[in-house]
Amino acid sequence: MHLSRLNPSLFLDHVHQNLLTTDNITETNSTNWTEENARRLSTAIITAYNNQGKWVTTNPARSKTWWDKGQLNQLAKLQNKARREMLRHQTTKTKNEYYYHQQRFKQKVWELKNRQIGEITPLKDNNGNLTSDIKTKASILFHGTSLIETAASLHDIPNQRPPRLPLEFPPVTDEEVSGTISTLPNKKAPGPDGIPNELIKIAETLLTPHLTHLFNACLRQGRFPTQWKGSNTAIIRKTAKDDYTNPNAYRPIALLNTLGKLFEKIINTRLNHWAHISKTIHPGHVGGRPSKSINNAFVMLTSWIHNKWREGKIVMGMFLDVRSAYPSVQKKRLIHIVEQKQCPPYLCYVIDSFLSGRTTRLEIDQFTSQNFQIPNGLPQGSPLSVTLYLLYNSSLLLPTPPSLKENNISLAYIDDVVHLLATNTTQQGQAKIEEVMTRSKGWALRHGAVFDEKKTNLMIFTRKRQATKEITIAGTTYVLQKELKWLGVTLTPTLTPTRHIQMVKTKARTKLSQLGRIIRPTFGLSQREARTLIAAVLKPRILHGSIIWYTEKNKKTVEKLLTTIFFQAVRLCAGMMKQTPSPFLKLYGGIKDLTKQHVKLTHNYIHSKLTAPADNAYRTLIWREITSIPNTHLSPLNNLLGRHILLEQHTTRAETLSPFPIPPWSTKLTNVINLGLTKESAKEKVLEQMKTELVNHSLVFFTDGSLILDKGGGAAATLVNTQRSTSTYVGKNSNTTSFETELMALHILQDLLLEHISNSGPPPAITIFSDSQAALKSTTLPKKNSPGQMITSKTFDNLKQWSQLFPVRLYWCPGHLDICENEMADKLAKTAANAAITSPHTLHHISISKLKQVTKQNSRKPPSLSDTKLARIKFKTTPKLITQSLDQLEKGLAATIHQLRSEHAPLNAYLHRIRQIDSPLFPHCKTLETTYHYLITCKQFQQPRKQLKKQIHKHRLRLNPNSHTSILDNPNVFPILADYIISTARFQYIRNYIPPNPTQPP
Repeated sequence: MHLSRLNPSLFLDHVHQNLLTTDNITETNSTNWTEENARRLSTAIITAYNNQGKWVTTNPARSKTWWDKGQLNQLAKLQNKARREMLRHQTTKTKNEYYYHQQRFKQKVWELKNRQIGEITPLKDNNGNLTSDIKTKASILFHGTSLIETAASLHDIPNQRPPRLPLEFPPVTDEEVSGTISTLPNKKAPGPDGIPNELIKIAETLLTPHLTHLFNACLRQGRFPTQWKGSNTAIIRKTAKDDYTNPNAYRPIALLNTLGKLFEKIINTRLNHWAHISKTIHPGHVGGRPSKSINNAFVMLTSWIHNKWREGKIVMGMFLDVRSAYPSVQKKRLIHIVEQKQCPPYLCYVIDSFLSGRTTRLEIDQFTSQNFQIPNGLPQGSPLSVTLYLLYNSSLLLPTPPSLKENNISLAYIDDVVHLLATNTTQQGQAKIEEVMTRSKGWALRHGAVFDEKKTNLMIFTRKRQATKEITIAGTTYVLQKELKWLGVTLTPTLTPTRHIQMVKTKARTKLSQLGRIIRPTFGLSQREARTLIAAVLKPRILHGSIIWYTEKNKKTVEKLLTTIFFQAVRLCAGMMKQTPSPFLKLYGGIKDLTKQHVKLTHNYIHSKLTAPADNAYRTLIWREITSIPNTHLSPLNNLLGRHILLEQHTTRAETLSPFPIPPWSTKLTNVINLGLTKESAKEKVLEQMKTELVNHSLVFFTDGSLILDKGGGAAATLVNTQRSTSTYVGKNSNTTSFETELMALHILQDLLLEHISNSGPPPAITIFSDSQAALKSTTLPKKNSPGQMITSKTFDNLKQWSQLFPVRLYWCPGHLDICENEMADKLAKTAANAAITSPHTLHHISISKLKQVTKQNSRKPPSLSDTKLARIKFKTTPKLITQSLDQLEKGLAATIHQLRSEHAPLNAYLHRIRQIDSPLFPHCKTLETTYHYLITCKQFQQPRKQLKKQIHKHRLRLNPNSHTSILDNPNVFPILADYIISTARFQYIRNYIPPNPTQPP
């Protein structure tokens, strides 16, 4: 049963029935209950899924390993040539010839596919002999990829662990489970249990209580269920390897059980929270955790090196890469590390259980191997593996934190590590490098790791001429690199981006060529699918690390390159001609400009770092680099594109955001009650509910916020019971958002509440009315890195304290008109905003959402600087509406309409202009064949044109049927225009094209 055909309600009924029949086990302290409950939950889900029909597997897209160039390339050429002749002449002879070559090609493909069934590339065993036995190859791949047997010095680890005490832990909550379920990605391959993530999401409400109960039992016992320890390992090739008979040329991907992976994500979130609070992981680790980015590595490396150059020093870099990093992890060493770092005991025990008794089966084509035992290593693909490895190799990094003040630092992205050493001379640098290499090898010996010699590189970063070509360390000679690739960016000793820009150009050409095989102008992927593919494949590869190689210094060169790539992608996606004007491509291509994307990504990164806590090294570094310009050795951040825009906005300190504003196990304090969807119905319900609350002696509050243009924001709260009120000025209009004023209104009502408690004691309950649903929801459970986090966290803490003393009820309704208490709060908020009198509640920082909003506005070019050629485009309809309408059409028809709109369609006038034909005249009319002629005046197409006008009149479309511009500017007419294009049979590449006379081309 395919997921798209699943009946959700029927599936939920089956799951509910399956859980009821096995819900008689109540003992939760025994390991048997944990194992049985894990099994029954998986069985209940997969049984309900299978009850709706048989699972039908579809053949996934894969490389054509059976393709034999010597046999198939020539046959394919003959077939394609015959197809072109058939389309050109449409005769019986050309058709028969095409069918003949097509049959020959298909027959050979069938033979080659059947010949390769069950075959994979032969592999070398330990003796260097090639083997083709599938079972032997599975064993070779397992021992070469998933199990790395290395010697590790573990004598410093005690043989006996401390006695196990009863585990104390914060219980897993329903909100924690449901929030984790919502993060599960769709369309991922399931593990041995066969449960797709989508099923867990569908049954979230039903499964959450059962999963919460089970996960708490697992943490109480310090146990990871045995059923979830098994995995299926898919083997994929690593790209650009010379020898695929070597198992190291393959990468294992562990397909884990879905429920087990859900539990791993919960453990990983708690582990990250502990690491964030205790600052256990080395600050040089720049990836694998919330609020971390690979750009951290690029920014720190380039800025640190330029700073050392200004101090007159040279920098030596040692680049290390651990071979088979995850499989080589020693379980005993890892558990010792997390215990030494004082990780909570309940996490230590469940991690120990997670790594014990793991098994896997290898899936190679249609073959599934036996179960292999995995005594050591981390599963590739587990959410928990990344964080555990960061803890595992933190001691490999130099103890000094990454800072411009330090002369020796280390940076790491998971297992890619670079040691940077600043010295006055090369000789001093060589001595330090030897010391660091000895230290690194000592770490490798204790941790059972092996450094990949091919990826162990040395480079001297300097702009002076160097006579040293190689360095010998402990008997091993290392050639100093003139160029190397680190984390996907090409580095040179002078840190000039020229070489990497050349690589970007080559990479773009390669990717566009590959995409061109499946994105064709008139067939293949639809325009919407093509845009999605280009955004997912092309953009991240082109703009990777652009913050350090696309700057003000080389702006013109890089902008020209990115514009060329952008136009090529647009023409490929929309099927437009090569000579189509660039303004038309920009407007109607449907793809975002790469230059604008770079500016957006760069500014978002800068914003995210400047909202980090004050002690964050990257916040200090970035603020210094963009605000001060040295005289020499300018770093990429000193030359940042759009730097002046950031400086204008960061005159005020940005608000501080945290990836963990509250512990991940926090529960939602209360639900927000909706009192109506319209203002009229809400008014009646608010008055009715307010009277009920007052009768029950509850304290009733009304809150409101107001943002006045050119003034600022104000917030107010009123207490109905005593007619008391309070208000405050929130902040300037340039720093504050309307959302923050609503949040502040909820925050300041505590002043009224505390005053009432001091005078009259605690109330039976409190009730809060607000017209901002977003503000109410954010205060009941603050989210990570969300705008207004500082206010929501404080309000959340207040609500949490109050809810322990008396009930707290939150009501949302859209508008409070004609309610005197709310109108009083609204009036007070506006008065506070106009008065602009600071108070203890006034915000002195700029909101991150306001920061992004203003930066986006300032990044836009003013009209005087816009492309003047845009004025030549006669169409007025919004490009988004045009794109949405064309997405509904067949690919060839959409491309044709694009071509007609741009006046660059394969009509005779255009074909003559690009020297493809001799005459620009249409043979039937003997007049110039343009878009206007084709749509309005051509005598040969009078009948289709009558039908076109009839349909326009029938659908009551407001346009001039005698104006081709009016027709092409109305997206509602495109389906009718598509019928006209098909009926005229003028464009032969349309899929639905049927020539009026099979023997005569039109």
